[in-house]
Amino acid sequence: MQPFDYQKMLELHGTIIPLAILAIENDEDRQFMIDVYVQYKPLMYKAAKKYFSSNPNEIEDAVSNAVLNMCKYCNRIRSSVPSIRLSSYIVTIVRNACNARLKQIYAAQSQNATYADPMELEHIVDEDAYHDIILSKFNAIELLDSFKQLSDRDKELIRMRHIDLMDYDEIAETLNISLPTARTAVFRAKQRLEKIAAAAIRKDEV
Repeated sequence: MQPFDYQKMLELHGTIIPLAILAIENDEDRQFMIDVYVQYKPLMYKAAKKYFSSNPNEIEDAVSNAVLNMCKYCNRIRSSVPSIRLSSYIVTIVRNACNARLKQIYAAQSQNATYADPMELEHIVDEDAYHDIILSKFNAIELLDSFKQLSDRDKELIRMRHIDLMDYDEIAETLNISLPTARTAVFRAKQRLEKIAAAAIRKDEV
């Protein structure tokens, strides 16, 4: 078996491959992760920028952590995740890495009264990231039960945006509405999901 030629790989792909990928011992798993990283690197950075647009170091760390998590389970990903769902899977991993980092930031800042409310931090740069953090306080069962209570329209909006990963312009075109209307509709659908989940928790506490 020929030794792994990093220089040749660099020339072929034209990008620097993270060490976590290069450290994978299985040749097939390593090549799979190289191909995935090269193909989906722009998508991963785009997902992380929604959370940390003004902080390139946080973006880099989030992507690195996502890659590290994928490397741990690359054999399972390669064998179990259909190629048609791979992009959605990768975006979810990046979002999880961003959420984990934001929770660390909030936890540290909540110990200091001089900091602003975490929900007002400029780290959160769009409504998707905002609601990802808001909804992260509910567990999966609570969200699933609450999702069932939404209108068909709200379910459709959330599915298109967060399961099918459609851009707002694609949602607008699909539903034959304007771009601002699509953004507002998705935002309000997630607001209603949050309110239903919060109401369920308050009811259980009574």
